[in-house]
Amino acid sequence: MTFNTKKKLFEFWDKDEEYFRFARDANLVLKGEREDMLRYINPGDLVLDVACGSAENGRYISQFAHYVGTDISSIALKMGRDYKNENFDLVHSDAEMLPFADNFFNVVLSTYSLEHFLNPKKVIDEMYRVCKKTGKIISISPAWDFPLSLPPSLGRLNRLQKFKFIFKKSIKQLCLPIKEYFSPIIINNPSIFDEGYSQDNDTVYVVSIREIENYLTKWLNTKLLFIQTKHKWFNKIPFLKYWRTNILFIVVEK
Repeated sequence: MTFNTKKKLFEFWDKDEEYFRFARDANLVLKGEREDMLRYINPGDLVLDVACGSAENGRYISQFAHYVGTDISSIALKMGRDYKNENFDLVHSDAEMLPFADNFFNVVLSTYSLEHFLNPKKVIDEMYRVCKKTGKIISISPAWDFPLSLPPSLGRLNRLQKFKFIFKKSIKQLCLPIKEYFSPIIINNPSIFDEGYSQDNDTVYVVSIREIENYLTKWLNTKLLFIQTKHKWFNKIPFLKYWRTNILFIVVEK
């Protein structure tokens, strides 16, 4: 099932230019977490952008560091060439099998892509592998840690199915502070396959901020440099720590 979903997603991303034009319009203006991300990149760094899409990040990063963007979509990479300069390179590859040597990049980042990976653990492992010792790994993506928050890709579910999904997600939230594990909730049949594109209806992985934090810092033994969270009274309760934090923005040092 997962293989078929991945194949269908790859086919969609490799033929639908409108999808990437929508993303380009949103990303051309550098703002929010993407702007904050730049302060973790030093002049002259070698930077890898995993699942870069049409490479709007490279437009800004290549002004002071060497940018390498990689994506599975040839259409997206073709669009990304609009920003090409002497500090800007693009490589066609699957994020689960990055074609780079171990310990190669000063910074490895992924922005608004993690939610599209059917095997996020493998992608994170690959990001870790190609990152230099003392290098930085940065991830930014939408998060749905609040149990009632559901990605648009679940729009086809009926009420009972949504309730079951919410229940499963809530149990995970309760257990994560007690038991550290990495068990992502994968959506094998996102609504994009039956509907026209709308934002995030191609989401296949429901990101849990605590789960990513645990995996990076405790399983991979990285040093946490920054993680975004809210500061409401309920965020002081362990299993509610990231409620209402709708964006995963984490920076770790290898």
